[in-house]
Amino acid sequence: ALTECLQSGRPEERIAADVAEAQQFGFNGTPSFRMVADGADYSLIGALPLEQFTAALDAMLAGEEPPGAP
Repeated sequence: ALTECLQSGRPEERIAADVAEAQQFGFNGTPSFRMVADGADYSLIGALPLEQFTAALDAMLAGEEPPGAP
């Protein structure tokens, strides 16, 4: 089943679609995270410390812009 799947080209199509979607958000590497709340979206890009994610999520839950948001 794995060989058949790989030979079908489906994985490449799916990966290309995922890459195209990520590029629409300005992502060009991994890890990249997009967080959406109340119609606003924010990105965290890179291998960031947990504290940065926590600060961003806490701010968003409080209805504020995350620290460092553009």
